[in-house]
This record gives sequence, structure tokens and C-alpha cells, in this order.
Amino acid sequence: MCAVLGYAADEAASVADGMAYLERARPKCVLLGMMLPDGSGVQILKQVRERFLPIKVAVMFSSADPREMLDEANQLRADGLFLRPLNIPSVASWLWLANN
Repeated sequence: MCAVLGYAADEAASVADGMAYLERARPKCVLLGMMLPDGSGVQILKQVRERFLPIKVAVMFSSADPREMLDEANQLRADGLFLRPLNIPSVASWLWLANN
């Protein structure tokens, strides 16, 4: 989806890989999933807020994700919240705003 919209996208399969990528690449924005093998996207959001405040962060949720994760993402001031299945025009708009 990102390439079609003209954006480069990288993928990290775990919290550890995601944080290593953020340290190295310092992207303008990140779109997080919640359920990762070694934790949750909320852990990444928390670290982004503590270390990399300029990065825009959106979080993707499914109806199966615990409500506490959504509440915590709101408390940590996620810049966007998306329910799966994703509404592609909404994500595209968020990506444009986060990059401009």
C-alpha cells in the first residue's frame, strides 16, 4: 500500500526489531500493529514518546486486541488509531499528513 502511495515502507517483526529500526532510521512516521511476538506496539509507542517525540505514530487495532491496549495508546497520545480491516483512504490521508 505505501509504495502505491509513493512512500517507502520497512517492516519490523518484533518490538526489539522495531526499536532498532527507529534508532537507525529515524522515520517521520510509523504505523504499529499491537500483537508482536515479544510484546505489543504500545511498548514501541511508549518508547517513541520517551525518546523520539518528533515521530508521528499511528496504531492499528483489531477487535480481538485487549481494550487496555487501546486505552494506553490514547493515554500515550497516539497520532492515529485505525481499526482493522483498515480503511485505506483514511490511512493514506494520515500518511500524507504525517509526512507533510
